Amino acid sequence: MTTARGRTGSICLATLLFLAILASPAWAITPCDSHGGTLDDLETHRQLRDFVHCAVAHVQNVGWDQASIDFQTQEAWMDGSVYLFAGGLDYTVHFIAGSEIPAGTDMSELKDVNGFPISLEMGRIVNNYGAGYLYYFFQNRNSGAIEPKTVYVTTITVDGESILLGSGIHPQDVVGACPPATVRASLIYTERDLEHFVRCAGHHLRMTGLRGLFDLVSDARWHEGAMYIAMLDLETGVHVAGGPDAGALIGIDQSDLEDDTGYRITEDAQRILQYHDEGYIYYKFRNPATDQFEPKTSFIQRFRWGGRDYILLSGVYGQTPACALNAAHKVDTRTELELYVACARDLIKARGLGAFDLFNFHPHWFSGSRYIFVLNEQCATIVYPIDYEASSVQAGNCDMEGPDGQKVLQALWDMGSEAEEGGWVNYVWHNPGTDTLETKESFVLPITVDGETLVVGAGLYQSDFTE
Repeated sequence: MTTARGRTGSICLATLLFLAILASPAWAITPCDSHGGTLDDLETHRQLRDFVHCAVAHVQNVGWDQASIDFQTQEAWMDGSVYLFAGGLDYTVHFIAGSEIPAGTDMSELKDVNGFPISLEMGRIVNNYGAGYLYYFFQNRNSGAIEPKTVYVTTITVDGESILLGSGIHPQDVVGACPPATVRASLIYTERDLEHFVRCAGHHLRMTGLRGLFDLVSDARWHEGAMYIAMLDLETGVHVAGGPDAGALIGIDQSDLEDDTGYRITEDAQRILQYHDEGYIYYKFRNPATDQFEPKTSFIQRFRWGGRDYILLSGVYGQTPACALNAAHKVDTRTELELYVACARDLIKARGLGAFDLFNFHPHWFSGSRYIFVLNEQCATIVYPIDYEASSVQAGNCDMEGPDGQKVLQALWDMGSEAEEGGWVNYVWHNPGTDTLETKESFVLPITVDGETLVVGAGLYQSDFTE
């Protein structure tokens, strides 16, 4: 039996929920949990389909006009290479989020680099099957490269008109997404990088045969400093290829391998892959970059090759959850910037000079106006991933003046090298995001590499700050 007090509590709760909904911005009413709330994690067919259908539900909740605005302005619906697009069944554009292509543009002739008729195939699928997937090559907004793309499209009726609505992802776990320029040992940082690296190594072995085993040892793509691919026989634990001391390890039984805590590394990998195709293991191992035993996270995969099962794996050292979440494009406060620079220093400690490739090319570390720089006592900028004044700052010139007459590099060096806790420097610099000169605030920290003191730092422009 429900008491009067219970009914009152239920009414109050319902009222609070109703008021909360009214207080929420319209675009937030429809929760889109198909991808865990982060578009970076949207990577499977099912997640992509659910994301598009979530967008359909959003249109039904707030109306087409409001939803169209949300899809083109809200981070919940658009982030880098993941975005929504819509068009009429006559192949004209309604919108392509993040694109400058105007509404009404005729896209009927749109084809990929191989001549695949993208728009016509979308129309064929939705007209005959209601919804479905397409596969073609398209530019990845994050990397700028032409890469394989998987797209899901469906239709929604708005004021009696059928509108095609869709989105796409650039899947990493396919052969076409494994170019050496972007998939190499020095560019591994996130868990997704690690998984992609191992799977691409598997693709490489299947395509090259026995020569691939030699590549795992000799090619810097697969073995660079602390980052490498290793391969063990799944049944016996015998080392087959790769690893930190690859030549010495081949043919060695690693079935009893354990870390200094007693964790049996190979045995647990065998246990996991007995029932799963892939997974993660956590242990302490010698870091070739520091020659110290450090925590390591490795991704392992069951790899079937030549009728036999193997363990294919690679791992990363020293990555903390806070640093993994603090990507360059998300940094817009002083606190986040200090963490961003501190994480860069930690990465240099863990990988040595091998960290510089990440700072120059990895989207976690370099995004538009947000980037890491490293300079030495001669004010030569060892890491500087943008073009503005590149030749001057990379050559080293402590007397070089910024647009406001300040000796910028000298000021950065002085502040960064004076105290272990680092400090802030204000100056005028070119913002690559707006292509204008702006006031910039940079945070810098000292670090010693091979006996040499360096300064690592990053900055935010006045237009970047949100605090």
